[in-house]
Amino acid sequence: EEDLNQDFNSDAKKEAYFQRIDCTIGLFASPLLGKTANFLKMGTGASTDYTITNKNNFYFGLGTKYFRNYLKRLYPFVELRRQANRNRTTLNELILGKQFGAFRLQSEFGFIAHSYLARSSDIPRKERRLKGFSPGAKFIYSLEIGKNIENNKFNSDWLMATYIDFNLGIRHLFFSLKEINGYMLELGISARMGLKRKDKLKSSGME
Repeated sequence: EEDLNQDFNSDAKKEAYFQRIDCTIGLFASPLLGKTANFLKMGTGASTDYTITNKNNFYFGLGTKYFRNYLKRLYPFVELRRQANRNRTTLNELILGKQFGAFRLQSEFGFIAHSYLARSSDIPRKERRLKGFSPGAKFIYSLEIGKNIENNKFNSDWLMATYIDFNLGIRHLFFSLKEINGYMLELGISARMGLKRKDKLKSSGME
């Protein structure tokens, strides 16, 4: 009987290591700085993040951003090709962060796929894109909406919660064409929906 209790307590500790699971969907404006601002105008975009938070309030996950910017002037290519008037950029990211009550500090490491050429049957899709890397940092303030909802479908130890997040971030854009490298600000608002454990609410400040 003692061994069974030990096994049960061990399983409970393992289960309690992860304290919340979140899905975030947001919209943002993307003002540009540096060389990038010489070629692209400020744009708008959308983002989706999936994160898991541990008992120490550190969280990690994956995210995707998609945004568009109108062309201000042509990119400095040696080979002349018809460039798109509105460029599309996709960022696939790794997310790492820390929660401090209603505030979050978040770092992001993303891979860029930037479409700059107009669609043409003569140019393969891969050749119409620039690739790159983009590290960034973000400050988030979370405002909880409504009351927590108990959902026995998942487990009686978990509650459903909804938040409105206000985001302010900056990221460096490293393109495969270095002449357009620069910075992007991120000014956004997001809806975050998640599950959080009951036994962590008071001790973590996640309410």
